[in-house]
Amino acid sequence: MLIKNPERIEALFLCQYIALLCCCLIERDLRNAMADQQIAQLPLYPEHRACAQPTADRVLELFAGLARHHLTRDGQHIQTFPPQLTTLQQQILRLLDVPTSAYTA
Repeated sequence: MLIKNPERIEALFLCQYIALLCCCLIERDLRNAMADQQIAQLPLYPEHRACAQPTADRVLELFAGLARHHLTRDGQHIQTFPPQLTTLQQQILRLLDVPTSAYTA
């Protein structure tokens, strides 16, 4: 990345700030929702070990493998295969007030 002038350095710092802010908001909303619904832990660690203080990294890692596939033939769309959400993924989406249709529609 070329950061030869001050404007580019400022832009890079702004991008980093926005990314950190998004991570903090995800963590805060998830932890507040867990407290509201009296959920002490979520199985976010490897081997489904419990996590009392979920981080944005763990949440985003949980959704990293989701993909929607489109079947086409000769340039014509035939069928769409939406991702299958696990029970834990659905629970996280409910806690964050994100509709599952954002992933399945």
